[in-house]
Amino acid sequence: MGIPINGSIRTCSPSDPPVSLGMLDTNKLDPKDPAGTEAAAQTAWMRIDPSTGKNVGGWGYGVAISPLDGTVWQSNGESGGPLNKLYMFDPKSRKFKDYPLTPPGRVPHGIDASTDGKIWFSAGSGHLGRFDPKTEQYSYWELPGPKLKGTGKETGTTVFPYFLWVDQFDVLGLGKGTVIVCGTTSDSLMIFDPRKETFSVIQVPYPLPFYTRGLDGRIDDPKAGWKGRGLWATYSSYMPRFTESKMGSVSHIQLRPNPLAY
Repeated sequence: MGIPINGSIRTCSPSDPPVSLGMLDTNKLDPKDPAGTEAAAQTAWMRIDPSTGKNVGGWGYGVAISPLDGTVWQSNGESGGPLNKLYMFDPKSRKFKDYPLTPPGRVPHGIDASTDGKIWFSAGSGHLGRFDPKTEQYSYWELPGPKLKGTGKETGTTVFPYFLWVDQFDVLGLGKGTVIVCGTTSDSLMIFDPRKETFSVIQVPYPLPFYTRGLDGRIDDPKAGWKGRGLWATYSSYMPRFTESKMGSVSHIQLRPNPLAY
């Protein structure tokens, strides 16, 4: 069950999370008086086991909202056991529900929803994962890249993905519902077509390394074709001085419909 807690939201450790989910209502926050309006604008939910009265283990690494029913989905980035899971919060009933990952999925990080209500996530096991809330079934695809010698279907590739993003509005031009995974350790963005179940890879040559951990899309001018839309991906790491440019960066990525398009 979820118990709302009004007030300030602090960060929490994976081992003892006091708060499972927090929300900030910007309509209630007065930027001219943040100290006086902050508490009323914030709500947090704590998970309590009614049988024991103790916190339920779980900490949200990534968060996504289902466009179908408004449920809130979070990834819990553990490598195994009961905390290797996705969990859902229903704002209407104020209840949480856990969905432990099935093998071979491990360490879910980024999470997003497609317009059909399916939940997509990037897994540290080297997979792209999908969860169908209707059937409560998981599906996995190995990410592009090499595998460790001697391994099979029990693990994915050696590529470590961080976040991902579902292109609900065809921002990149490859179709609505395309899933874009951050190839964090491979200087790339991995593009998954859910209709064909195939990957394409966008390799970013400069600056190296392209250690991207987050991306989003924008349509600035819907009448300008490919020039009016594109992805924005960050070089996200702690030590950008090891890149060619010696500084962090944001990359604007656009695809021409054909090589001669202008």
